[in-house]
Amino acid sequence: MSKRKRIIIAASLLGLTLFGFHFYYVTKPEQNDAGMLQIGRIDFKQKIDSSEASYIRSYVNHLEGVKNTHFNIQSGILVFTYYLNGNVNAADIYKKVVALKNYKAERFVLDPALIENGCPINNPNSFWYKVYVYYQKVF
Repeated sequence: MSKRKRIIIAASLLGLTLFGFHFYYVTKPEQNDAGMLQIGRIDFKQKIDSSEASYIRSYVNHLEGVKNTHFNIQSGILVFTYYLNGNVNAADIYKKVVALKNYKAERFVLDPALIENGCPINNPNSFWYKVYVYYQKVF
């Protein structure tokens, strides 16, 4: 076997291995005692200055079950991650934030069709779903 063919085979095997590890880490749910990590978003319909954004971000960050928060002042969007453990959910966090100072805001909720078609792994007939199932069985 020529040196070129060996290099091609080695590179292909390395690529497949890296691809497999990528699938494993992307699809592995993050579990701990607090529950699975979820993400939520609140779109503010009014102008929020930096001090107000800092106050809102700090308030949400100190709510039970919230892990991280980020407030984009230019777009008026608050993004937060929280643990889905039954004690807290995005709707409750939204209600608490709006009740702070009667903010004009709405909770961002994905369209179910977008969720269904957003990732090729969600389609059981796709090639990527079959690869995903294979790697779940192997690892």
